[in-house]
Amino acid sequence: MFKKISLTMAVVYGLIIIAAISTLDLLIILNYRQEQLDKNEAKHILFAEIISNVVKDTLDDTMELNGTIRENSAKLEGRVLVVNNDNKVLADNYAYYIGKQITSSEVDRARESKEQVIEYYQVDGTNIMIAAVPILVSKEVKAVVLISAYIDDILKDIQDLTRLTIGVSILACIISVGLSLILGRKLSQPIEELTAASEEILKGNLNTKVDIDRQDEIGKLAETFNKMSEELYKTDSNRRRFMSDVSHELKTPLTSIKALIESLIDGNNEVSTYKEYLVDINGEIDRLSIMVKSLLTVTRLEEMELRREQIDIKEETGAIAKLLTPLADQHGTHLVNNCQEGITVEADRSKLKEVLINLVDNSIKYGRKDGFTELGCRQTDYGIELYVKDNGQGIPDKDIESIFDIFYRVDESRTRKTGGNGIGLYIVKRIVELHGWSIKVRSKLGEGTEFIIEIRSSI
Repeated sequence: MFKKISLTMAVVYGLIIIAAISTLDLLIILNYRQEQLDKNEAKHILFAEIISNVVKDTLDDTMELNGTIRENSAKLEGRVLVVNNDNKVLADNYAYYIGKQITSSEVDRARESKEQVIEYYQVDGTNIMIAAVPILVSKEVKAVVLISAYIDDILKDIQDLTRLTIGVSILACIISVGLSLILGRKLSQPIEELTAASEEILKGNLNTKVDIDRQDEIGKLAETFNKMSEELYKTDSNRRRFMSDVSHELKTPLTSIKALIESLIDGNNEVSTYKEYLVDINGEIDRLSIMVKSLLTVTRLEEMELRREQIDIKEETGAIAKLLTPLADQHGTHLVNNCQEGITVEADRSKLKEVLINLVDNSIKYGRKDGFTELGCRQTDYGIELYVKDNGQGIPDKDIESIFDIFYRVDESRTRKTGGNGIGLYIVKRIVELHGWSIKVRSKLGEGTEFIIEIRSSI
C-alpha cells in the first residue's frame, strides 16, 4: 500500500484518531440535542400540567378561562389553546381561535390515551414543537391543553455547537495526523538505518554498524544487529586468514618437497644423498598428512554431533597417561595422573580424549628434561576442573591471548622442531566450547604452564 512505514503509521494512526474523534463528536452532538429538546419539552409539559390543574374547574367560564391562560402564558413563547371534547377552542392566549373548531391529531391522541403527546413539525422552514396534555377530572378527559412553540433558537444553538465541535475536531485531527507523521518518522528512522546497514552487509561491507541509542525494542534490535555485524566481520576475517594460513602452511612443505626433488633430478648425487633427500621428502609428506588430517578435523567439528555419555574421569585420564608414557619417557618427562576418584562427567568420549591427548602431548613436547607433566581433575564449588600442568618452558604473556588461534605458534623455530602446526590448541578450544565448557591458561615463562578446563554444574 505505502512504501514508507512512517506514512503507513501516520495514515493508520490518523484514521484511528479521526474515527475516535468523529464518534465522540457524534455522541456529544446527539446528547446535547436530546438534552436541549428534553429540557424544552419538560418546560412546556410542566406548564401544560399547571394550566390543566388551574383551569379544570373553570372550563365553562370562557372569560375567566382565557384570563387565566393569558396571565399564566405571558412568559411562555408559543401559543396555548384549550380544546374541549368537540374540538372547540375554549381558550387562546392570542384570542384568535376562541370558539373555533380545530382538527389536531395530537389532541385526539391525548384524549384517547389520556397521556401527554409531543410531536415536531417543520412549516415553511420553521421548526415547531406541539405538545398536548389532557385535562382530567375524575379520570375523565374534559379538555386538552395544546401548546405550539417555535424551536428554531434551540436548533440554532445545537447547530452552533455542532460547527464548533466539528471545527475543533478537524483542528485536532490535523494536529494528530501531523504528530503521527513526526512520530512515524521517529520510529521508522532507526528501521530505515537498519535496512540501509543490512544492504551494506549484503554488498559485502560486513563491519557496518548503526548508531542508534535507544532503550526500547528497536534499541535492543540495533544492539543485536551491531553484534551480529561484528561477528560476521570477525568470521569473515577469520575465514580469510584461515585460507591465507592454509595456503601458506601447505605451500611451505610443498616448496621444500619440490626443491628436494629438483635437486635430485638436476644433480648427479650418490645413493646416500638420494636416500637422505628421500627421508626429508618423506618427513615433509608426513607433516602434510598430519596438517591435512588436522584441517579436516577443524572443518568437521561444527558438523559433528556430540555423543554424550557418563565418563569416569579417573579411568579416562589413566588410559591417556598409559598411552603417552612412552612419549614422556623419550623426552625425559615424568607423567603423572593425579585425578580424584569418583568424578564423572557427561561428554563425548572420543572428543574428550582428543582434547586431553593434545594438551598432554604439547606439555611433554615443550616440557623440560627431568621435568613433569601432571594430568588431573578436581571438584570445585562450581563444578569440575580438568587440568594439565607442567614445569616446562612456559608461554610469554604477549602470546597467552592468541595461543588458541588457528595456525598461531609461540615460537616458529621450536614448533618446527617439534612438528607443531598451530592447529591442535584451536581444536581443543572448539571441542571444549561445543561441550559448553570453557578453557583458560596460566603460564609463566621459564616456570611452566597449566591448562584448565572448567566444567560448570548445570544445577
